[in-house]
Amino acid sequence: MEIFAPAGNFDSMLQAVENGADCVYLGMDVFNARMKADNFNPDNFSEAVGICHLFGVKVYLTLNILIKPKEFSHFYKEIFSLWKEDFFNNIYYSIQF
Repeated sequence: MEIFAPAGNFDSMLQAVENGADCVYLGMDVFNARMKADNFNPDNFSEAVGICHLFGVKVYLTLNILIKPKEFSHFYKEIFSLWKEDFFNNIYYSIQF
């Protein structure tokens, strides 16, 4: 069994790591239905991934929106550039056809 914790912002990510989460899931300030929430951005996402991996915690990027075909190229550019740089562990997303 794994402890899978939400991390709505940097402080909650730190709390999850400090309290023994095996993995955290978090959202970005793009491709997110909660865009007005205190989400992660490319700068603090990188730091969050580094801290999590330092403590053996997996990072799951959550994209809780439907991605339309016309948004694919922007999606791939934004999300896969993050993956290439920070190597988070997984993505949860939906595609609408």
